Amino acid sequence: MKLLYPVVKDYAVELFAYLCKQYNLNPLSDGVIISHSEGHKRGIASNHGDVEHLWGKYGLTMAQFRQDIKSAMGSAGVGAAQGAAAPVYGKTVKKGSTVTFTGGAVYKSSTAAQAAVTRNVTSTCEVTAVNEKGAHPYHCISKDRKGVYGWVDREAVRAD
Repeated sequence: MKLLYPVVKDYAVELFAYLCKQYNLNPLSDGVIISHSEGHKRGIASNHGDVEHLWGKYGLTMAQFRQDIKSAMGSAGVGAAQGAAAPVYGKTVKKGSTVTFTGGAVYKSSTAAQAAVTRNVTSTCEVTAVNEKGAHPYHCISKDRKGVYGWVDREAVRAD
């Protein structure tokens, strides 16, 4: 089992990343990706411990699994073979564009290594600057007072 575990976990991360991209879901948002035991606590799943009883042996938690999925969503290769839609759905995002921020990290600069804050909200934003060479190419400001103010990842933006 130990030799198979990393392979199975990696396939699960890739599958969930693909599905989250396909359906514009943020894996870090409450209730998007849950285990059986988390579902049971919510009253929507049977009472057994999948997957925590297995993953705990390898030091993995559902929180880390969700984070791995979010990270994989930023990888160019995830879903590429299956033809996953680009987060901006072929529309050009430029200064002045109105976009939907779908949740995630917000950075102080387009090249920052660490997020200043994480906003797990969906927000209508105006793009106030674009740096296509930056790791976080769009500077967004919430138009609906949901607290997005800063540079965001391409994967966190959907063109309206």
